[in-house]
Amino acid sequence: MTRLYIKIGQEALKDYTNRQKITDALSVKYSCEVSDIEKAIFTSDQKAIEINKKYSALKNSLLLEEEKKLNENISEKVYYYDYFSTDDLQLLANKLIGKLPDLVVFVSLLENSAVLAGNGTISCGELVKQYAPSCNGRGGGKPNLARAIFTNKTDLDSFIEKIK
Repeated sequence: MTRLYIKIGQEALKDYTNRQKITDALSVKYSCEVSDIEKAIFTSDQKAIEINKKYSALKNSLLLEEEKKLNENISEKVYYYDYFSTDDLQLLANKLIGKLPDLVVFVSLLENSAVLAGNGTISCGELVKQYAPSCNGRGGGKPNLARAIFTNKTDLDSFIEKIK
């Protein structure tokens, strides 16, 4: 009950040539012999895992600092962040939910998105539903937490101006 696939002639030559191009490219990329490619990829993957762990720890530390700062004083209606993702800002907003005024907008310039959060007197989800589509955005949420995502900063800025 075994199937055997055989490539012969031109098909075999094309397959071999393609595989050789791939192994040569990997050998150049990882600066190693073809026989060491598997080990080099494994080593590279392990380094990437370590870098991601360090990045996550640093990002979490920055989020904690920002949370502490905002717990002490939330004076603005809109906060801009160059280095936090939408998910990061939603996590931050969730930690602040009980301490927020009627509406605060956390903007991720990294992803052209906004997280709206508040105490529920102004429905964040309804604001996104009402204004995001007219600014070429999408999103949604609940009365106290919502997110809106845009393809460019111009549309994001337009959305923020409309909800102000």
